Amino acid sequence: INAFKDCTALTSVTIPKSLTKDCGNHPFEGCSNITNVTFEDGITEIPAFICESLTGITEITIPNSATKVGGFAFDGCSNLANVNLGTGMQYLSINAFKDCTALTAISIPKSLTKDCGNHPFEGCSNLATVTFEDGITQIPAFICEDLTGLTKINIPDSVTKIGGYAFDGCSNLAQDIVFPVNTTSIGVEAFSNCPKLKKVTFLGEVEHMGWGENNSSAGDSVFKNHDEDLTFYCYEGSIPAKYAINYKIKYVYLTRPASDAPTNDTKPDTSKPDSTPSKDTKLTQKD
Repeated sequence: INAFKDCTALTSVTIPKSLTKDCGNHPFEGCSNITNVTFEDGITEIPAFICESLTGITEITIPNSATKVGGFAFDGCSNLANVNLGTGMQYLSINAFKDCTALTAISIPKSLTKDCGNHPFEGCSNLATVTFEDGITQIPAFICEDLTGLTKINIPDSVTKIGGYAFDGCSNLAQDIVFPVNTTSIGVEAFSNCPKLKKVTFLGEVEHMGWGENNSSAGDSVFKNHDEDLTFYCYEGSIPAKYAINYKIKYVYLTRPASDAPTNDTKPDTSKPDSTPSKDTKLTQKD
């Protein structure tokens, strides 16, 4: 802790690939003139707390060798505007980029498929664009939790699973969401507390949503606290259709194509009244 506290003449630092153990809190506290932090190629993990509260850094490039960003690694880097996660990144720990308020956009590499620690971008109030690389197979749990600046997302065709709480609390997410043909699983509270979301289209045969049928008493466990006009566009008899009926979410049936490729053609509207979700208990994700 505080290993280099108040070293105000220090302007740059290189982190060797051998330094992979988590640091004590605020190793560079008060080093207000550090503007450059370089991670050596070959490093496998960005240590927890390593750059905590370094307000002078504006950009970070993480080597392709790194697979993890430790907890609070860039917490409080309020002027950090550009982050390159590299091509090998697999996991973002709790509060990894907390309160990086200058960050407006970030690209999530296809290698990052492990569920994240809670709130990896907590307090990143200006983060408006999150791009998932084509080829990613899973949107990690918690990845965009409470990103209030996020208004739209892309879900690549390669995605088979949306992790729990992935977009929970994205209160300004207003675009129509389309789940690709390959998406078969949508996790618990993945889109809860997204009150501006009004249209969700299921192009494939989703097999699992939220708590699943064995936990129906939990109520709407994916879109909890949604807009009253939220409407599912889905296939008759599908899991999303049953979900909509069970929780009184409006729905419109898509026409099942003769081939295996779904279309956006619709049958007449058979919408149901809106639902009043029952309260359930959020899982605890530990880093």
